[in-house]
Amino acid sequence: MHFSPFSSEFRLAGLALTLLWSPFTITTSLAQSQLQWPPLEVVTSLPHPQDPSVTLSLANAINADGTIVVGVQGLAGASSAAVWNTTQSPTVILGNLPGYSSSFATGVSANGQVVIGNSIKYSNSSVVGAFRWEGGHLQDLGHLPGGNEAFATATNASGEIVVGNADNSSGLTRAFLWQNGIMQDLGTTGGASEAAAENVNADGTVVVGTLNKGNQISGAFRWQNGLMEELNPLTGDVEADAKDVSADGRIIVGHSGDRSTPNATRWVNGKVESLGTLRGDSYSYALGVSDSSGVVVGNSIGAARTRAFRWQNGEMKDLGQLTGAVATHAIDISADGSTITGYSYDGTTYSAFIYRTAIQDLANVQASAIEIANEFANAVDLNGHLTRKLKEEA
Repeated sequence: MHFSPFSSEFRLAGLALTLLWSPFTITTSLAQSQLQWPPLEVVTSLPHPQDPSVTLSLANAINADGTIVVGVQGLAGASSAAVWNTTQSPTVILGNLPGYSSSFATGVSANGQVVIGNSIKYSNSSVVGAFRWEGGHLQDLGHLPGGNEAFATATNASGEIVVGNADNSSGLTRAFLWQNGIMQDLGTTGGASEAAAENVNADGTVVVGTLNKGNQISGAFRWQNGLMEELNPLTGDVEADAKDVSADGRIIVGHSGDRSTPNATRWVNGKVESLGTLRGDSYSYALGVSDSSGVVVGNSIGAARTRAFRWQNGEMKDLGQLTGAVATHAIDISADGSTITGYSYDGTTYSAFIYRTAIQDLANVQASAIEIANEFANAVDLNGHLTRKLKEEA
């Protein structure tokens, strides 16, 4: 989950729900159509359902070909994990684990059929439970031995492996890897007392994340073959954070520098490199990387503004914004590099978006996809050359 890597608090505006998230504070924190999208050059908002009680939508992750986006939709007094199919509607609401009152999705498998996320229940304090959703069934991932909570952050390409953070019997946060019903503590390194897993590569063999080194100092880590190693920050920095990893585990992205002065960073085969900022901005952080081309997405921060960026071959591009937005955040990129997702804020409402060479409001995207498909089918039929039938799946 990448809502705001530099804030320990993320409030869902207009909701009774408040997510208090820090990697080291566990208590927080479809089928695909054959339709191909035309090239776009705008940020497009994902749709709210036709329900006036929906107050916001936030996108957290996207599948391999950019057709499935997962995140959260806020309702009056609660929130629910949501799945958007960008080639059809309606939005799918996943519900909650038994006994929990709210939920949000944080990751999705390559084919979009497995979604992972978290449910929250409230008593004297918030309690978080990690889940895996497949075929309409929510599976509770359990906890580390002696722990009470778990927070899922990502899944591998097949959806069989889930990574995240959970408290252990001593109350410390540890990175975990879940597979076949077993949750494994990945340990720590470099003298750190705590670790938080942020992401995992395609085959589940490489996990990246953040170390808590004490005194509010963080470090980036890479875990593979049972061994965790700390990644070097940029020269002159003492802190770093790893947020995503490419399919082959070769490229890792995140930031170097402390949380008040971050610099978007990538590590290629262990070598660290600064990605810079958008023109006129002071800070930046990277959150996602594609699989084959190494396209990086993230956010650039200037005076009273946050802008989403796409970085490739040494060039950082501003993605633009939805009409009226005062802040735009890129959160993830599809494995094939074709689609970016995130959320935009207009001072009142948070809206999920997708970007395919342009930012789009997904409320319009899903509706226009159906219209485009129907017009295309009609034209083909009139010419006597019907070659395919576009199917809509509820």
